[in-house]
Amino acid sequence: MLLDAAGNLYGTTAGGGASGNGTVFKLAPDGAGGWAETVLHSFNGTDGSLPLLAPLVADAQGNLYGVTQGYCYRAKCGTGAVFEMSPRPNGSWGIKVLHSFGHVGLPAAGVIFDKAGNLYGTTTNGGPKNCAAGLAGCGTIYKLARGAKSWTFTNIHTFSNGDGAYPMGNLIMDSAGNLFGTTGGGGSTYNGGVAFMLSPSKTGWKETLLHAFGAPGDGQEPSSLALGASGSLFGSVPLSTDANFNFQNGYVFKLSRQASGTWSESVVYRFPQGNSVPFPNSNLIWNKSKTALMGTIGPYSDPAGAVYKVTP
Repeated sequence: MLLDAAGNLYGTTAGGGASGNGTVFKLAPDGAGGWAETVLHSFNGTDGSLPLLAPLVADAQGNLYGVTQGYCYRAKCGTGAVFEMSPRPNGSWGIKVLHSFGHVGLPAAGVIFDKAGNLYGTTTNGGPKNCAAGLAGCGTIYKLARGAKSWTFTNIHTFSNGDGAYPMGNLIMDSAGNLFGTTGGGGSTYNGGVAFMLSPSKTGWKETLLHAFGAPGDGQEPSSLALGASGSLFGSVPLSTDANFNFQNGYVFKLSRQASGTWSESVVYRFPQGNSVPFPNSNLIWNKSKTALMGTIGPYSDPAGAVYKVTP
């Protein structure tokens, strides 16, 4: 959910709406302890469909941006689109498709802004079809540059399995303009996913592999990352293994930059072994004072789900 300065919440539904293709909605405090819902937009396919998983973001003018996993226009259908929604003076909202993807390039994560108002996001597949992880490609990172009247789409990185495959989580950006993210697979012979950094340069974007997951004793399928005050990165893995490759519960990890320029992984909190199976599989967020990280467990857990907090 996206929270604005007035305390309103914005989100999406994967289905429902006027044509069953999903919606964008708003929840506003009603002053009596409850919430009033407004459907801002019902997708009809030609402007996108299935806005799954990905959160919305807003610019300074109150426009909303998000992605869908379906899109059809003039009988040509693709794997999703990036959209913009803008409030109108009469209280309604207009929608504009900024970019539509072809038959490969499924966007699962949302988009983020840089300081100049450009958008960045990922696709879970796309790129060269001979990617070792699958015929549909290992995934990409893209940029939508804001222009005076239109947006320009650029593919700034293509994964090749050795540097990761299938990015599912949201990107984050530090004050220097570096992008950080994770992939669900690839990265080593164990295919446990990676944490990566993309740094802007005069000749394009340079990728740095921060950590390859999946080795014996390590975790697999890392979540999206959260940026710490000191430039360190935090995330979680839903499961791990011991040195003999026996499955263990997941953990919360920290990635720290070393003086040599390399990065090292450490376990912040390991969920205890037992009959229950904690499955920490969500993005992590900081509390307001950045003294605690919070996430969710589930839904494939016993109990069926929970919200947790870890503090130093």
